[in-house]
Amino acid sequence: MPQKSVGIVLLTYNGMRLQYNGEGIINRCLRYLAKTDYDNFHVVVVDNGSEDNSIEIIKKYKVDLISIKENLYNFSIVNNRGIKYLKSKYNPDYYVLISNDVFTTDKNWLKELVKVSESDKRIGVIGPKLLWPNKTIQSAGVYGGAATFNRWRGEKDNKKYNIVDEMPVILGACIMIRKEVFDKIGLLDDNYAMGSEEVDLCLRAAAADFKIVYDGNAQAIHLERFTQKRRGKSVSFDLRRFYYAKRNFVYHTKKHFWSYGASDKAKALFDTYFGSFLTIDQSKRGMAKLFSIRKDKPVSNAMPLLKATVDGLLMNSKLKPAKRVKISDKNLW
Repeated sequence: MPQKSVGIVLLTYNGMRLQYNGEGIINRCLRYLAKTDYDNFHVVVVDNGSEDNSIEIIKKYKVDLISIKENLYNFSIVNNRGIKYLKSKYNPDYYVLISNDVFTTDKNWLKELVKVSESDKRIGVIGPKLLWPNKTIQSAGVYGGAATFNRWRGEKDNKKYNIVDEMPVILGACIMIRKEVFDKIGLLDDNYAMGSEEVDLCLRAAAADFKIVYDGNAQAIHLERFTQKRRGKSVSFDLRRFYYAKRNFVYHTKKHFWSYGASDKAKALFDTYFGSFLTIDQSKRGMAKLFSIRKDKPVSNAMPLLKATVDGLLMNSKLKPAKRVKISDKNLW
């Protein structure tokens, strides 16, 4: 029986300027992908306006390339371009979205994900165990809510985490989607700029009666926000990320309002608004312990936060939101 076809969308930006252990991360990512023990897959690299020599390095590999002239700063738009390209040229059975700071050190990762997906046609979204370079767990599926957190984060990896089970969300750094999911619910919602795209995707897939699955028998290394940390520390970049994170929260909570419990909404609201200015200071007592001005997020955040709130409320999605896909509070805290 022939292998199911897989199309991989690899999103990158300045992947040679960003070095890990003396090697450009895009070269390292592609080098590991080339070792994947699976015959029927194609990779399209979507270069999001790189200003280094990434294109030169990418062309050394047997991959397709989409080069965007200017950085769009929108995960969904850029990945959707790659998905549409793969559908038009190869029409694969599965799509993988992967970031340039993910290294598929397990050569059987793709074979494993496809095997599990083929065991149940209702599995629409699946993802591997993601580890930090020190082999501690970064994500083993995500408890998705208005505020999300990664299961078993920080635990030392061992065989007890090599399980296959359903989760609310799979982390978007490395995620595989059955083609029927996109056919039924549409592509990524490009109202999300940077963050929560995979949460929205998984909620919509679940609402369409697809399963969201974590497969701990497949694994990869993810540097996690390495590209964001190394792009620079300019105020303009920090404020832009701050704005989009808050706008995403407002838009996402409005879109999926009925999916979350009361405690989840309350915590997310506190983190987004009060947490933008205040922090818990363990060195103080009483109310002073809570109401300590954050030095890293000053009161000057007020105007970007206000703009993000208004913009998020005014945004409307053409993609159908999940309708009352209830996520229990007891699974969140």
